[in-house]
Amino acid sequence: MTADLPATARLFFALWPDARVRGALLERQRHWHWPPRARPTPPAKLHVTLHFLGDVPRERIPGLLALRAGLPSGPYGALRLDSAALWRGGIAVLASAAPPAGLAELQARLGALLRREGFATEAAARFRPHVTLARAAQGAEPPQAVEPIDWLADDVVLVESRRGSPDGYRVLAARGPGAA
Repeated sequence: MTADLPATARLFFALWPDARVRGALLERQRHWHWPPRARPTPPAKLHVTLHFLGDVPRERIPGLLALRAGLPSGPYGALRLDSAALWRGGIAVLASAAPPAGLAELQARLGALLRREGFATEAAARFRPHVTLARAAQGAEPPQAVEPIDWLADDVVLVESRRGSPDGYRVLAARGPGAA
């Protein structure tokens, strides 16, 4: 660990959009009517979270990278983002009405591996793949119709969320063509 890094890293596993998907997400984000207090998600932070780990001691990162490397290779299915919604707490999302079975299986398998390593994870039955388009968006108006985005879920990335950093997220490991 270097002197300028904190002892822990805020980590999550995610699907990371390629340039085409990111552009389509931004286009859908522009179709919402946002209240003044809404905080739209910056382009570089758009993703689908598979498992949020929270603050993790940095010495555990190599083990998480090895765990990720042991996952089966994608693709995990075609994720169709086709539903705009405003969730409790003012979270504006673009979600999938019918996620591919392969993606749900991947999320469940990754969760089981993480639990075996002592991490608390959300139950697979609660997994609702989505991209957060904005926070603090109470009163936002989603578009009446959503042009679907088809995203080939082909890679899992491990990401560090760097609080207070201008670049925000840093992808620690990616292998597929869909990774940034």
